[in-house]
Amino acid sequence: MLGFMAMAIFAIVMGLSCLMLAGMWMIFGKAGRSQWVTLMPLYNSWVLYTVAGKPGWWSFVSLIPVAGWIVLAYMSFGLAAKFGKSRRFAIFMIFLPPVAYATIGFGKAQYDQT
Repeated sequence: MLGFMAMAIFAIVMGLSCLMLAGMWMIFGKAGRSQWVTLMPLYNSWVLYTVAGKPGWWSFVSLIPVAGWIVLAYMSFGLAAKFGKSRRFAIFMIFLPPVAYATIGFGKAQYDQT
C-alpha cells in the first residue's frame, strides 16, 4: 500500500512539473524570449523575473527561505500584471503556480512590453 501511495505522489509531482514546464515554455514564447531557456534551472528564473519586469538578480534572493517567498510573491504580481491578469489571479499564481503558468501560457493572455 505504501509503495502505491509513493508512486501516486510521484506521478502527481511529475505531472505538475510537466505542466509548469509547458506553461513557462509558452510564457517565454509570448514574451519574445528563447523558449529553450525554460530547461535551464537557474537561468530560467532569472529570465522569468525579467519577463515580470523585476530585476533578474532577485532570482537569487528567491533561494533564501523567508525573503524568497516575499520576492516570489512580488514577482507573481508583476507577471500577472504583464499578462493583463488581476491581483486575484496573482494570488492564485502564488499558491498553484503550475496551473496558473499553464493558464497564462496556453490562454489568450498577451504580453505587455511596457
